[in-house]
Amino acid sequence: FDAATSARGPAGWVDAFAPDGVMWSGVEPAQGADAIRAAITPVLVDATLRWEPKVGRLSADGQLGATAGTWVSASREAPDQQITGTYITVWRKLDGAWKVIFDVGRPDR
Repeated sequence: FDAATSARGPAGWVDAFAPDGVMWSGVEPAQGADAIRAAITPVLVDATLRWEPKVGRLSADGQLGATAGTWVSASREAPDQQITGTYITVWRKLDGAWKVIFDVGRPDR
């Protein structure tokens, strides 16, 4: 997910989501590819975004998973001015592939 986003920008991010996936990083959640693309594109155009899972869990039936970790973002114009935060991503196995069904990230305070 991180590698696909680094390589392909918003397209890499959006492709990781299930069709009904939800991203919540602002005031309102964004659901579905179009809304997620609209929400993430300004972030990825103006800044870098990298994240690292710190913990992961899998449901007993192997159909749901969750990862949580830290992220760092920096403006492309001022890369030394970083914002850090935490995130939780919930995954569902769809047709043999893991897809994001819910992703929430918050900056550190």
